[in-house]
Amino acid sequence: MVASFYYFYPSFMGFKTTYANSILKKRVKSLKRDISVFNFEKAKSIGILWDTGNEEALSFLLKKFDRKEFEITTLCFNDGHEGTLENSFNPKETNWLGFPKSQVAEGFINTEFDLLMNISLDESFPMEVITALSKARFKIGSTGKLTQYFDLSIDISKNPNPVFLAEQQLFYLKKLKINNQ
Repeated sequence: MVASFYYFYPSFMGFKTTYANSILKKRVKSLKRDISVFNFEKAKSIGILWDTGNEEALSFLLKKFDRKEFEITTLCFNDGHEGTLENSFNPKETNWLGFPKSQVAEGFINTEFDLLMNISLDESFPMEVITALSKARFKIGSTGKLTQYFDLSIDISKNPNPVFLAEQQLFYLKKLKINNQ
């Protein structure tokens, strides 16, 4: 009996992934999002999506945003690390397909940030869902599996480091010129 379970397990996981991706595509298609380009002169609210292991990159960004004119909200995907973090969710707070079901994650997804900065290199399905379904007006992150959900993607393949990604995001956001400013 156990041997037959392991025989069908890969096939079930393939079905689960395909099914979850099709649901995500449908939800993204029906998403109402006001897309606008934002830089630091124009942005007022910033959402930072990160995972455990990116603490140094998060600290770097929070120091840079130490000014009062930004409203900063963070969300951490705590994938199996000990302890509870403020504004975080873990795999136990996802449904069987991997969609986050915690109030913290849902609140983050539904907040219309001016900027969403994804500083995670984790391309897990829960991170993909939050990035894809976020109602942020401008989304920035690294190239990879989630590229299709970003308005600005940065290639960090030569230096895949969350701090480097955060530095590059700041660099390019400062360089953006926005008409009618």
